[in-house]
Amino acid sequence: SPVKGSIRENIKEALSLYQVAYPEINFRLECPEDIVFEFDGFYLKRVWINLLDNAIKAMGEKGEILIRAFRKDKKVVVEFQDSGTGLSEEIIEN
Repeated sequence: SPVKGSIRENIKEALSLYQVAYPEINFRLECPEDIVFEFDGFYLKRVWINLLDNAIKAMGEKGEILIRAFRKDKKVVVEFQDSGTGLSEEIIEN
């Protein structure tokens, strides 16, 4: 259930599981302001873990993952970007 919390801290908790396990990946978190609002921290952590797992596989366990969190209008935006090769056209079409 939703509880008031910091999105920056929520993402950091998920990242902490990966930083030691994947020393060849540079994890960068850009979250200039501490964005606090009500959210389900457990659910969001599962979302971050799924995104991190996919990015790590796409990069072959080395490279960089950049996570940006910011406010836009009345929404909170979280972007994940990795240095992997991306999806093939065939997968995108499916």
